[in-house]
Amino acid sequence: MRGRKMCFLLAVLEVEGPDVITIWKGREAGKQVGILKGILGDEEGRVCKFTGWREVAEEWGGVGEGEGWKRGDVVYLESLTAECEPSMSPTLTASPNLKSKMTVCYRTMPHAHEDRAFRPDLRLGESDSCVRKVASVVRWFERMAGLPGEGRRRHCWQAV
Repeated sequence: MRGRKMCFLLAVLEVEGPDVITIWKGREAGKQVGILKGILGDEEGRVCKFTGWREVAEEWGGVGEGEGWKRGDVVYLESLTAECEPSMSPTLTASPNLKSKMTVCYRTMPHAHEDRAFRPDLRLGESDSCVRKVASVVRWFERMAGLPGEGRRRHCWQAV
């Protein structure tokens, strides 16, 4: 698989950046651009590498007013390229040129009171296939990370 634009529903396992790098070659040599790296996974246990470039790196990394992603977020990613070489983890790439988009569907590890907006009660949408898919990725991440399940955590939020 090489360079096809695709969409994914994945959990953020690790985030690195956003950082700024300098382009060394080509017509933009000397220009500084943003880069965001990460490791993402799905409910099947598949893991892939991620690289976001330029404004996508800044926006998804939480620079400025936008809500960036965090470790433990279940995200829907649109218009990314995917490359897969034999015996290597797949690599996903996002950039403004691809018109890549990211939506946080669920935050498994809330950091602040405002994060409640990213924690809908997934039981309310069990009849919807998209909600069931998000819930399966949430359950996988919680098991993998050793987090308490949805039922036990709900009581903590009632006190907030």
